[in-house]
Amino acid sequence: MCIAALALVSLLPSPVGASQVRDLSLTQMAQAAGPVFSGRVLSVKQDEVRGWPVTRVTFQLADSLRDAPGATTTLTFLGSEKTGQFSRKVPGMPTFSVGEDWVVLAYPPSEVGLTAPVGLYQGAFRVQNPAAGDLREGAGFTVMVPATRRALLREMKMQASPVAPKGGLPAGATVSYDAFMRQLRDLTGAGPSARVMQPDTAAGGTDLETAAAAAARGNGRQR
Repeated sequence: MCIAALALVSLLPSPVGASQVRDLSLTQMAQAAGPVFSGRVLSVKQDEVRGWPVTRVTFQLADSLRDAPGATTTLTFLGSEKTGQFSRKVPGMPTFSVGEDWVVLAYPPSEVGLTAPVGLYQGAFRVQNPAAGDLREGAGFTVMVPATRRALLREMKMQASPVAPKGGLPAGATVSYDAFMRQLRDLTGAGPSARVMQPDTAAGGTDLETAAAAAARGNGRQR
């Protein structure tokens, strides 16, 4: 990784600094998250923060469980789409497109306003609906959990299919959007059945996750 790239990742409150992230359960992601919500992408804009490229993604909220009040919310992610011969995209950062529906668990923003999905790609779930209806209605929508997300599949007692579904999606398990949001609502304390979850301290994290936790606390140092 070049010096410029290292400087880029130092601005993030997210796990960017090692080659891989630990497989996280939904409980672990909910514990680490600031904003937790579902919504449809309204706009994707390229910008700069302290001279570094960022992407500002604005969502029309369907369900806000934590730290995302109002009808819309905008998250600022480090990096941008590939320009010229050099990629400015942070490895593992999801790509959002206008009109797509997502469930997002993001780290609390850093001092300069940057955030990232918890565990990068792990904290952003694409929502599917063949009828292209309104996510705020919920009916008919499903959330795909890739087969690689073993901790999450175990937690939700889901069995991944060995065959990838149509539409280019990875092999995995499908859960209804309503059921997925009920699980999240319970974990985040946003519903009547909320329960207090204790952090999992036995598993240990990678350098990416350690850097994310440190930055989220505001000290910005990697351990």
